[in-house]
Amino acid sequence: MIEKLVGRSFQCHEYVNLSFGKSVNTLTGPSASGKSALLRMIRWVLLNYPEGDEFIGDWRNAPYAFAKLFIDGRTVARKRGEGVNEYAIDGKLLKAFGRGVPQSVADLRIPVIISSASILITFVTAWILRERRISWLPNFVVTLGMVGFVGAAHMAYGVLNPTLSSRSLAFEISSYLRPGDQIALYGDIRVAPGIAFYSHREVLLYDATGSNLEFGSQYPDAPKRFFDDKDFSKLWKGYGRVFLVVPVEHKEEVRERLPGNSVWEFAESGGKTVYLNQPLEPGQTSLASLEEGRLTLTAFPVQSPLDKRPIQNPANHRTSSTAVPNR
Repeated sequence: MIEKLVGRSFQCHEYVNLSFGKSVNTLTGPSASGKSALLRMIRWVLLNYPEGDEFIGDWRNAPYAFAKLFIDGRTVARKRGEGVNEYAIDGKLLKAFGRGVPQSVADLRIPVIISSASILITFVTAWILRERRISWLPNFVVTLGMVGFVGAAHMAYGVLNPTLSSRSLAFEISSYLRPGDQIALYGDIRVAPGIAFYSHREVLLYDATGSNLEFGSQYPDAPKRFFDDKDFSKLWKGYGRVFLVVPVEHKEEVRERLPGNSVWEFAESGGKTVYLNQPLEPGQTSLASLEEGRLTLTAFPVQSPLDKRPIQNPANHRTSSTAVPNR
């Protein structure tokens, strides 16, 4: 359900801050007051329509149009203007998505439509039945409407789960965990809080300076949970196996801080990548070998049956090229 609409410089509206109730909402006002513009603003966020930039209002110090929807505890924001064309889902920025909407936004259309229709039809139908003094049927209709709303919420969760949840990644790690293996998160616990919950393992925090939990680690009897570069390097080079969960935007940063010949990629899901300090099986290629490995190919001339000239020293005709091994 749409809970709130915030916007700026969209057609006749300089600023918008509109909260919606849980039942049916009605927009009222005189002609040309901007009621239709509010509906276009919602459609612009959900469907990326209208296209172009003609809807950007002519307001001072506002070179772009902005709109943000709060839907069932999540946010979808859209911004367009001079040199700006982007979406943001729960604060995660999306760019270069072309004329359509991002797939994660497009996949939410059906759940949003079902939830909105369920609430609208439910309350309108219940109101009509109560006006006709049918006592028990309105409650039954409201119950059916809530079933539709909960079903739409479940569909939305299924759409967002691969992107926002760490559940599938935690299960993948758990299937390979052995006694003594360690799981570490790069950054604060908020990077992937579901990893500890679903794997039923305590996690370590690498480079989590400034975390709200860090003050507790200063006590003498506190277990070692926070690691800096020096401490984590020793752990990474040790005999135990370590799974390191890294946000995708920090992949390059982590690979620069860890020795490349001791980093193996394990899995990637939901905007996070998992690295290992040991290969899962013998012969698995490390990231450094994949990036730097080259094969030298040597070619020797072959004499044609029609060519009666003797073959010269092959060393004088040797050519070489490089090829990247299959990954």
